[in-house]
Amino acid sequence: PSTKKVILYPAAVNKLKNQSVLIKGFSRIAKEFPDWELHLYGRHHKTYGPTCVNLVKAAGLQDQIKFFDFTDDLASVYRQANILAYPSLLEGFPLAMLEGMCFNLPVIAVDKLPAVHDMVLHNQTGLVAKNSPSAIAASLRKLMSDDAYRSKLGQQAHDHCITYYSRDQILNQWEALIQTMISA
Repeated sequence: PSTKKVILYPAAVNKLKNQSVLIKGFSRIAKEFPDWELHLYGRHHKTYGPTCVNLVKAAGLQDQIKFFDFTDDLASVYRQANILAYPSLLEGFPLAMLEGMCFNLPVIAVDKLPAVHDMVLHNQTGLVAKNSPSAIAASLRKLMSDDAYRSKLGQQAHDHCITYYSRDQILNQWEALIQTMISA
């Protein structure tokens, strides 16, 4: 079994998912954290995918930044991870972010993602960063260097997920909305 710690980003490798900012941010601090890897899961866009692969090669970090194909077994992938990085710039409802939170993963998201502030509570369930390599690097460093802090945010992410996004909670919200509409 690997003793490596894992930063996970499960998303198609395309411009809107913004993997390049994560790769550049991790590249800035990778040498400080030789026991950490960045795992990128998902299909590659025909031009953006190779661009990201070339960023990794240029940084000489092929041993620490790894690309994996799409998988149907994300539960196993989440269980092996320590941090969920999610620098996507466009999502309707980032389900992968919510799934990671349910697996006790603290999240790093960019402030440009719509509704991110509802799901990721800064310094409570994860970290919300500016969309820049330096901001991503700072957020990664903060979580990677402090096991207790990372664990605390991961537990709080899980609790937030269960409290606000459980099946029963969502069904209750729908029922309340329907009742309000009927009463109007």
